[in-house]
Amino acid sequence: MQNIRRLLHYYLSVPHVPRRLLVSQLLLAIAVLFELAVPQLVQTMVDDGIAVGDLRVISRAALYMVIASLAATVFYVINAWYATNFSERAAHTLRTRVYQRIQSLSFGNLDRFETSDLLVRLTADVNAAKLVIMNGTTTLLRAPFMILGAVGLLLLTSPGLAWIMVLALLALILILALYTYISPRLYQVRNQRLDEQNLVLQENLAGVRVVKAFVRGDYENQRYHEANDGLRLAARRAQALAAILTPSLVIIVNLGLAAALWFGGSAAIDTGAISVGEIMAFTNYMVLVMLPMVLVAFLLPQISAAESSLQRIRDVGMADADIQDRPGATPLTKPQGRVTFENVSFSYLDNQGRPAATPVLKNINFTAEPGEMVAILGATGSGKSSLVNLIPRFYDVTEGRVTIDGIDVRDYSQSSILQHVTPVLQKAVLFSGSVRDNILFGAQGKSDEDMIEAATAADAHSFVSARADGYDAEVKRQGANFSGGQKQRVSIARAVVRKPKILILDDSTSALDVATETRVQGALADLMHGATTFVVAQRISTVLIADKIIVLDNGEIAAYGSHEELLATSPLYQEIYRSQLGDDLGVQANG
Repeated sequence: MQNIRRLLHYYLSVPHVPRRLLVSQLLLAIAVLFELAVPQLVQTMVDDGIAVGDLRVISRAALYMVIASLAATVFYVINAWYATNFSERAAHTLRTRVYQRIQSLSFGNLDRFETSDLLVRLTADVNAAKLVIMNGTTTLLRAPFMILGAVGLLLLTSPGLAWIMVLALLALILILALYTYISPRLYQVRNQRLDEQNLVLQENLAGVRVVKAFVRGDYENQRYHEANDGLRLAARRAQALAAILTPSLVIIVNLGLAAALWFGGSAAIDTGAISVGEIMAFTNYMVLVMLPMVLVAFLLPQISAAESSLQRIRDVGMADADIQDRPGATPLTKPQGRVTFENVSFSYLDNQGRPAATPVLKNINFTAEPGEMVAILGATGSGKSSLVNLIPRFYDVTEGRVTIDGIDVRDYSQSSILQHVTPVLQKAVLFSGSVRDNILFGAQGKSDEDMIEAATAADAHSFVSARADGYDAEVKRQGANFSGGQKQRVSIARAVVRKPKILILDDSTSALDVATETRVQGALADLMHGATTFVVAQRISTVLIADKIIVLDNGEIAAYGSHEELLATSPLYQEIYRSQLGDDLGVQANG
């Protein structure tokens, strides 16, 4: 129950909630008191009314029973209103805080969480917590209130039968304890299978066009069937245990009723020590105790499911970002744009937060002067994107340091770095809305003239203005109504409209033809004059105009220099050049 306590602590930090929760439980206690009065009124009606033929006692007791029942109902209804309010507020609070925490996480954290997994935590896991809050507010304390009241009244009015109630309660508690010990493991497995199913579902829906293009529908159906079947089996084990719980409680209560009727009836006939009214009151108390215990039995599976869900929510909601500002970090203001890598090595972190054994980058040293264009060339997996991701501190170096204007980027606040360092990430991402919304996404306050200027430089103005609504044209989910090259050009416009001092183009023209790419490069050179630009590429045509070219091979700098220098001195660069362009190297080297 540690996670339940954490949830309560987490939730009780919300303003006004502790006071309202206390009021709701007071209402619940009052409702229980009215409900406990009914068996006493039954005993009075039988012993003092029916047994002696006093109609006035019968009428008065019946009236009081109706009043007590109505009062209990009113208080239960008000308590249920509080419960609904609490549960929705809890779900809102959890969703908001977890979502906000996701926004604050670093790239490394997000690498360790699957997208489908985060969606489950924000939906199914939060709903599990919501059910626990709602039902817990109405049920969880009802059982102890009812048990304490019923046992106390029995000890006062029918001490000869109280031992039956105590034994029945001990048996009920033992069964519930066994359930709470076994069920969390089953629900944890069920949630793992749910994650696996959602991963298959998310991958399939995101790549459904690829599935259709390669006629792999049958294969994907089989994948989903296996994941869905695994979820079914895991959920069945958990639900089977829950299904046994309620009948077990009912059997114990029925055995208790039978024992009360046997021993109580024998005592009433043999010695008259117990009245018929006391026996009837006892059976009513057993039923009253049984009802909240059965409700608790229904609640325990939810708590067991929520325990795993709450742990998963905490994994995200309490996660610390890998990248944090150092104490006393200073803002980066008016940078010149000089970027230096000094003996930089880098490894990604594993799930335990430790650097992987094999570094992605090793002993990287170079300097990009203000206004220079530095191209980074290399095969897939050579570490190109990892290198440029160190500049805006999406990741931190494992060894060495990266500096901007001679100061370690770790000594700047990350938010201020991102005001002046703007990347165009490898995957072009557009958000639903309009073209205008997407281009001005990170450039609030920029004018339409700035937007059009950036779109023109990115060679996007022509196809955007050709649409009926122009820059107000709708962008569908994930930019589905735009081609790959169009999405890349809008993404480039989104970056350059900010006029950053350091621009990073991470293979962001891969979907463009050579002619379009050349136009974009020329326009960007004019618009971003004075900015330091890093261009990650696999095509050598992309890097020909760069001031410096870095050739990476297995995470190390294999060659470094201008195009002419590398063409004359680097066998690896010559091989790449020849494989892609096939021109005579001697002619190119001699200009």
